[in-house]
Amino acid sequence: MKPGQNVLEQSAVAVSPEGEVTANLTVSLPARGRTILGAAASQIFGATLPSLVRSSLLASSHSPPSLLSHVLSVEDQSSLRLQLSSLNLTAFVADGSNLPRHSGASSLPLSSSSSVPFLSPPSLSVTLDLPNKGGKVTGMGVPRGVFLIVGGGFHGKSTLLAAIQEGIYDKVSPRGDEGSAGILFFFFFFFFFFFRFLFFSLPTLGARFAFS
Repeated sequence: MKPGQNVLEQSAVAVSPEGEVTANLTVSLPARGRTILGAAASQIFGATLPSLVRSSLLASSHSPPSLLSHVLSVEDQSSLRLQLSSLNLTAFVADGSNLPRHSGASSLPLSSSSSVPFLSPPSLSVTLDLPNKGGKVTGMGVPRGVFLIVGGGFHGKSTLLAAIQEGIYDKVSPRGDEGSAGILFFFFFFFFFFFRFLFFSLPTLGARFAFS
């Protein structure tokens, strides 16, 4: 299973205050019937696992600028989420965000050449601070209350709601670079509940309700 785009606390890999990295994993030993294949098992423990450790858990196997960019991006997202309450908002979607996913089973963004960047309606546009980037970000602020999204078929109503729904989580950059094009900023104030959506049919329009 490949990791997703959300930054989640988990127990499979832990980093101690002293910088020690602990990885918990399961290894299925090769066998024939009820007999372990010793030579194949020694290859796993003597070559495969050490190679995986060197390529993933050691600091030298990663780009320091990319790691720092990732940490600063997550801190910015957390800071932006904390700003929503004072502005009476429950969600924020930055202008230029690439909302469509690669597929229904993937959390990766659709190619920027195949999607339309998000642009906030002027009436809902707000500007928030980015503490680490040292600047500001402008996008759509979703106010508290009942929020109605209306549009024709395949106009992105469910795509926008899915982005807001995932906004309670920090995101990784699609390319590991906080400043690259197509980075997604979705923020949802976690003290409020989001009820997925309610759909009803009209002659030419669809509608989505977001309750906060």
